[in-house]
Amino acid sequence: MIYKLNLFQFARPFFLFGFCAILIISGCKKTLPEDALEPNDNFQLATELIAGKALSGRAKQENIDVFSFKCEAMREIVFSLQSIGLEDCAEFTVTGPGGDILYQDEGSFCDSPRELAMCAEGVKLEEIKDFGYKIYVPAKKSGKYFLSISERGRPDNIYPFSWDYKIKAEFK
Repeated sequence: MIYKLNLFQFARPFFLFGFCAILIISGCKKTLPEDALEPNDNFQLATELIAGKALSGRAKQENIDVFSFKCEAMREIVFSLQSIGLEDCAEFTVTGPGGDILYQDEGSFCDSPRELAMCAEGVKLEEIKDFGYKIYVPAKKSGKYFLSISERGRPDNIYPFSWDYKIKAEFK
C-alpha cells in the first residue's frame, strides 16, 4: 500500500499555530479604553483640579495625562495619587508658572530605579506603600502648576501598560 503524503494536511496545525501566535503578538488583544478626562494630553487641554476634590484617571504608556492647579505664591501644593488598579509604573513631571520644570523623574522601565532628571528646592516625591504617591511642591510664584503623569513599561511588554489612580490636589 502506498500512502500519499499531503504536505498541506501535515503542515496545517503548524500554520494555524503560527497564525494565532502572530495575531496575539501583533495586537489582537484590546487595549484598555481611555478615561473620561481625555483629552488631557498637554497644558492647553489639562484637566483642572479643584482643591480637595478627587478625580479618577487612567495613565497609559502611550498617553500623558496633564492636570492643572491654580495656586497663590507662598503656599505648598500636595498632589496625592492613590493607586486603584492595574500596573503602577508612574512617572511624574511638575511644571510651574512660566514653564519652569520643578520636578521630573524618569526611568527607562518599570523595574528600573526612579531617576531624578530635575528636582527644584523643596519639591519632594513620597512613595507610600499600599497607597500611591504624594508630591509636595512649594509654590514660589502665583499661577497654574501642572502635573504630568505617564506610565513606564517593561523591556518585554508587548501591550501598553495602564495605571488607574485617584488624584487630588490640596494646600498643606
